Amino acid sequence: MPANLPYLINPKFHFPLNQYKIKFALQSKLDNSFFVRYTIIIKKMLDEHNSGKVRSTSARRPFEVVYYEVYFNQKDALH
Repeated sequence: MPANLPYLINPKFHFPLNQYKIKFALQSKLDNSFFVRYTIIIKKMLDEHNSGKVRSTSARRPFEVVYYEVYFNQKDALH
């Protein structure tokens, strides 16, 4: 996980969560495949993928965050 990520995973971050989106890339430690999506709380998403709660990625766990970008709205995050 990138070293400066902890401030992004804290749900008590200093401005409202709905004001930003995080585009992130997870990489499987099993087969090195990538999974790219966006979220507002990256730690929750990583935990869901690593616990097997996401059916499409459960066979490729564990994952690690290898990249992320922060956007102030969903429209920008999708591009």
